[in-house]
Order: sequence, then structure tokens, then C-alpha cells
Amino acid sequence: MNMSIGRCLLALLPLVLLGWACSKPAEPANPPTPPQTNAPAASAADGAANPAAPGAYASLAGTAWEVGKYVLEFSEEPKVHISGEAVPIPGGINGQYSVKDGAITVGAAGQSKSGTWDGSSLVLEGVNAKRKAS
Repeated sequence: MNMSIGRCLLALLPLVLLGWACSKPAEPANPPTPPQTNAPAASAADGAANPAAPGAYASLAGTAWEVGKYVLEFSEEPKVHISGEAVPIPGGINGQYSVKDGAITVGAAGQSKSGTWDGSSLVLEGVNAKRKAS
């Protein structure tokens, strides 16, 4: 009789395995894709490929800004000329600037100021800059 129970269990084993395999949820043939937005994804290279992109350094080139008692005249990165009442050197001083991902740093004579540039609005050390007419 022990033989018949063993044969019965062996006969049922494939059915149990088949039932277990069929009860697992099927994986979708095409996995769902994340929802798409209408805005294209920005890459780090966009600012270089499109110089007028907001926050791109080239969009500052050729502009002049008043920031408090300073006047900043931007050329192609990294060149900036700094003049104004707060600069003790007659005629101003040449400095450097860099823009990355909307953050700007301007430096000259061992000093550095940080802020933001979004393509139309410049803020340095919390002071809103006023664009000068060209």
C-alpha cells in the first residue's frame, strides 16, 4: 500500500507544479513606460548647443548690469569688466565669471561673488541686478 501512495504523490507532483506555474502573474510583454511630459528633457550640453538658453553664459555676453555700486560688463566667458563707485581702481578691473546650471560666480582681485542667472534676471549676493541699455 505504501507503493500506491508514493505513485499517487508522484502522479500529483507535475499537476501541483503546473498549477503553481500558472498561478504566477504573467509579466507584460511590453512593460509600461513612464508618463511623458510636453517639456523636453534638458541636458547639460543644451546651454553650449543653444547659447540663448536660460542660464547659458553666452546669453550674458555683450550685456552690462548694475549691481549695487558695481557695473559688470560681460564678454565671452570667462571675461568680465568690473567698474563703478565701489571699485577703487580708475577705469575698473578685469575679472572672470562662470555660469553653470543657472549659478553664476564673478571674481576679481581675490574676491568672488555668487548668484543666479536664469537667462533674463541676474542676482548676485542677493542683490537684483539692473540691466543697462546697450
